Amino acid sequence: MVALIAENAKTGTYTQEFDERYCRIAEEINGLKEEQAETGKKKKLAENYGQWVKDMDAFLNGNSGQIPKFDNDLVRRLVASIRVITADRIQIQFQSGIVMEQGIGNE
Repeated sequence: MVALIAENAKTGTYTQEFDERYCRIAEEINGLKEEQAETGKKKKLAENYGQWVKDMDAFLNGNSGQIPKFDNDLVRRLVASIRVITADRIQIQFQSGIVMEQGIGNE
């Protein structure tokens, strides 16, 4: 782009060709900036996912598998959402993507 501007400055005239070339270069630069930003977002997401996996692994290794009482932290880490289907059925979606339906007994 700098070379294009310098070349145009030497001739001392403004041409349509200069304007078109300048616009193409500017669009290419903007496209590259957007691509760079998107790549940065993907890299950050991958780093966050890697950290989440490490945290989950450490948490699971630190537990015996026996859960003596309700563990709110564990539920928040494992369950993505709970949806009420009917008065006696719910749908549970886990962070891993697994979805299951469960009946609720009225006692």
